[in-house]
Amino acid sequence: MLAAGAARRLGSPWKALLSRASRGLDQRGLGAIGRQYNAAGSMLARPFRSEVVIVDDICTTGASLMEAARALGAAGVMVLGAAVVGDADRQPDPPSKGFHPSETRNE
Repeated sequence: MLAAGAARRLGSPWKALLSRASRGLDQRGLGAIGRQYNAAGSMLARPFRSEVVIVDDICTTGASLMEAARALGAAGVMVLGAAVVGDADRQPDPPSKGFHPSETRNE
């Protein structure tokens, strides 16, 4: 609805090109890396012979935008950029339990 309304106001064409290949987990509580893994491969795109702009309501880590761009590119669609309404505060990845990168194991 957001993209259709923006396109109408701008006098530009609009077409829904993306669909979900899989639902993935609920993104709430996931950090940037978790969201990237969760979104990877979750979208499919239909081919389109024109350049597009991806429209999203909120950008938290950019994982959904990156997945949309990946799916569109795989379908041969040229992505010019993205437009988002809001930029959420990014949540850092939660620390791993029982592991710290500076620790080494002697086995």
